[in-house]
Amino acid sequence: MRRAAHSITRPRQILSALLRRIRHVITYKIAYIKAEKRGKVYFFPERPHPYTAVYRAFHLLGIKVLSGLPDRSQKSPTVFVWEDSTLSQHEVPALPQDCFTINKRCTDISKSLVGRIHLEVFGYQAEVNPLIHCGAMVAKSDENGAHSGKVINGPIKERQAGWVYQEVIQNTSEGLNLCASGPGKAIDFRVPVFGTVQRQAYIKYRSLESRFGNVNDLVELVSVERLFNSEEIGKLNKFCEGIGLDYGEIDVIRDAVSNRIFVLDINKTPLGPPNGLSKKHFMEALRFYQQTFGTFLSLRQGGETSELWPEKF
Repeated sequence: MRRAAHSITRPRQILSALLRRIRHVITYKIAYIKAEKRGKVYFFPERPHPYTAVYRAFHLLGIKVLSGLPDRSQKSPTVFVWEDSTLSQHEVPALPQDCFTINKRCTDISKSLVGRIHLEVFGYQAEVNPLIHCGAMVAKSDENGAHSGKVINGPIKERQAGWVYQEVIQNTSEGLNLCASGPGKAIDFRVPVFGTVQRQAYIKYRSLESRFGNVNDLVELVSVERLFNSEEIGKLNKFCEGIGLDYGEIDVIRDAVSNRIFVLDINKTPLGPPNGLSKKHFMEALRFYQQTFGTFLSLRQGGETSELWPEKF
């Protein structure tokens, strides 16, 4: 969950940001005080940032967000393994048999592992051998959320430790029929996962000059069927199962030349609705998270609606 660097430089922007912060505190602190009507969830080893979708959604649902692990007296507790790191540094201790644990198997989200699982599921991957690859390629840190991508020319004499090398994928507005903001844009898809790929996803538009950054020019909230066919969705689900992602978001791009999709990044501690989303779509996305959290956890706990995870809110 790497937050985008802010670009507040003018007094009006500072005042606007301050007002947004005040509204956020009032809304979610009041929700927190009223929480625990429908139960509680535990986060280990870290507590989610207040701007994450999971934090907002649970508080608005009347569900208290707690740090740490439940004691043995808790009946059927829910634990999110929440660690904002590429490789897990904390081992989850033994928990009660009836504990529902989310993302326990997702201990490695490095780009190199993403590439290997992608190859197993899709039969191809973005990675290239930089020692023999001729022409342009992307070099980036193997660490998640580094936003360090840069285009270099190959072949090179030696690999840089801790880096991966990928082909330059043509995910541009000129080649994809998804242009909502004019030409000259790089287009990424951010896909929420709650057990499986969900019904809504984001299209993120950036300038080609900042395609490897984390600040979006525009974001749309759309139906996932607009982005992928049923076979692709099935493979995305198989990919998530392979890497152990129960809840999170995946970054996917489509190559305009081959029409193939590539999963490039996994985020198991997502911040939530991405920057660049309109206020209308932000609220729509937050309602989507509220509804989907309940359905996802209810189904995973036996398929029956419980008081904690009602089907309808």
